[in-house]
Amino acid sequence: QPTSFDLAIENEVIEALEADKINLANVRVNVLDGVVYLDGTVDSIKQRDRAREVASSIPGVRYVQNDLVVGFHIEPKAA
Repeated sequence: QPTSFDLAIENEVIEALEADKINLANVRVNVLDGVVYLDGTVDSIKQRDRAREVASSIPGVRYVQNDLVVGFHIEPKAA
């Protein structure tokens, strides 16, 4: 369960990524125990690598698990 500290880091990471012009339309950011989990799709390798750099620069981040992939977002099929 994320703590209030984790939620504050999550908000800071999202704001920093947006300020850096990373396309977050298909990106999920989660934080647990100071570990940032980036998941989803970005437009380029440069954006994927930059997202990790930006997230790593936030105070309180212990590690960034970067599972971002480059490509097109595919909607999951409805059940």
